[in-house]
Amino acid sequence: SLRTKVNWSDIIIESDAFLRDEGLRGELDPEYEIEAGLRKSEALIMSGQQEEGERLVQYLLSMTRKGTQRGDLLYNPNYAYGNFILGVLESRKFFDLPLEETEESLLKKCRMILAAQSGYLKSIQTGVIYWTNASAFEISRLYTSLYQEMISIPIPEGLDEEESKVYRCELWKKISGLLTRPRRYLKSSIDVAEKISEINRYTAKSFDLLRKIEEVYEAREKECSGY
Repeated sequence: SLRTKVNWSDIIIESDAFLRDEGLRGELDPEYEIEAGLRKSEALIMSGQQEEGERLVQYLLSMTRKGTQRGDLLYNPNYAYGNFILGVLESRKFFDLPLEETEESLLKKCRMILAAQSGYLKSIQTGVIYWTNASAFEISRLYTSLYQEMISIPIPEGLDEEESKVYRCELWKKISGLLTRPRRYLKSSIDVAEKISEINRYTAKSFDLLRKIEEVYEAREKECSGY
């Protein structure tokens, strides 16, 4: 409930209280303690304490992997959640860095997307539908954000109206793939959720983002037909 309300400070407090509760010590399955720790690590990252949050999630993932074979991690919600958090960590770096009008800046943003995507894809491969939906949405948000930043860069000065339109359409041809990929991720994620009648906060957000992407795609294709 606190996560849905984006109340990160209280998540840290409640997670600590849970983990330090003497009455529960030794009585709980370790998986519950790992989950509480993961919730704390995500809250730390989202509240700006990124190094501490990363150390904690890496430790908890190592505990989750301990003594397991590769196949044992399929459908493991903590492993899926932990890798999702690593994706969130890299996403925060991406969103915190503005895109400048240089090739170096663009490459840096792209490397951040790939780093975040690595965590999200590991989460998806675990096969836990909630975190699959969450990861697909977050990957899509990265690509659509980069698209928005790129089209927001001012058109070069000195172009007349027709030349400006040609410029915009040429740019669209070059960067439309930034919307094609999230369309694919979102559709696949939604299809999987629908097959098992899964409804969660990320399926709703995915529907909304997909609708916005389709609207942009349709408008740009119509505007640039013939160019």
